[in-house]
Amino acid sequence: MSVLLIYVTGREIFVGLSTRTNMLGAQSVGRAFPEYPTTIVHVNPPAIHLKDYISMAAPEVMAVGKSEAAQKTFHVSLCMHHSASCQEARRG
Repeated sequence: MSVLLIYVTGREIFVGLSTRTNMLGAQSVGRAFPEYPTTIVHVNPPAIHLKDYISMAAPEVMAVGKSEAAQKTFHVSLCMHHSASCQEARRG
């Protein structure tokens, strides 16, 4: 088990999967903190750290980098986790 890429927003936890974190480790984070929803995010290359793509810009505001890899990582992952809000954003 390997876990190195964790991002805590205060309301939920994002765990990045890359060459440094495996699925077993990511799932263990969710089990360790059952009071927080946990989203597992596949970190697209060239990044190996989740923080290479995101940062908390303000309370309840997450900034995502504008690179193609960052956008792909978070659009796909977050739409799978929050499908209703992504569908609304697409219609917008």
